[in-house]
Amino acid sequence: MKHMENTLKGFRDYNLYSQEWLPDEKPRGIVQITHGISEHSGRYIHVVDEIVPKGFAVYANDHYGHGKSDGKRCYIHRWDDFIEDAKLAKEEFNKRHPDFRGIPRFLLGHSMGSVIAFTYASLYPDDFKGLILSGFGTGSGSKASPVLVALANILSVLTPKLTINPKLGQEDSLTRDENEREKFFKDPLVSAGIITARLGSEIMKAQASIRSMAPLLKIPLLMQSGSDDSIMVGREEFDSLFTMQDKTIRIYEGLKHEVYNELIEDRKTVLNDLSRWLLAHIQ
Repeated sequence: MKHMENTLKGFRDYNLYSQEWLPDEKPRGIVQITHGISEHSGRYIHVVDEIVPKGFAVYANDHYGHGKSDGKRCYIHRWDDFIEDAKLAKEEFNKRHPDFRGIPRFLLGHSMGSVIAFTYASLYPDDFKGLILSGFGTGSGSKASPVLVALANILSVLTPKLTINPKLGQEDSLTRDENEREKFFKDPLVSAGIITARLGSEIMKAQASIRSMAPLLKIPLLMQSGSDDSIMVGREEFDSLFTMQDKTIRIYEGLKHEVYNELIEDRKTVLNDLSRWLLAHIQ
């Protein structure tokens, strides 16, 4: 496996950190990852370790305001900036690897990144052969004040960089694996427990559009969520919302939000489902 780190110019001319992992031979498929809020692309090593040895190249960028990228933490000017940055990351990857042309490409997003991936695939369905959504939801399980939520759009205009705590649950809301939880909260690149007014408002707007956009999405879909995910909600709607012929919905009993970072035996099941689905869709 080869690992490379890069810097690219984002949509608004900021610096974005990106990285890629390549198999030793020419890849059979390519997976782009869009990570969740507060975190960064380096937290997907379990996914990388599962699918790169099976012949898949993986690349991802840290979103603006996240990880090693520029910007105020957990802030974005507008939602579509995420999509434009992801498209730029895709174009930069293509420039570095012109010999990968024609290889099947997939988009994998987790949590906020799953909403980014959903929006991206909805706007540009021809860019990918399939879509994987982890920790996806039509709404969040935020316990923030209802008044604060109602004022989100106003705060987004008046004080867009105001930092608030969305109160998305306790530490054990992420995963039942204590080691993974400890790594998350000790990670200096993680901005746990904060969100800006602008990003909060933009997420809610993006989630509000899911119900109207989902029926129009036709590319193959793999959905992977935990039944005990309290951070993203709306799992009961998945089957009726998505109408593509090729869809696989996996709700894992007892698992929490980060299904790729769950207890080892459960994680193996989730990752095995992911790699089998990918292998089945490169034909």
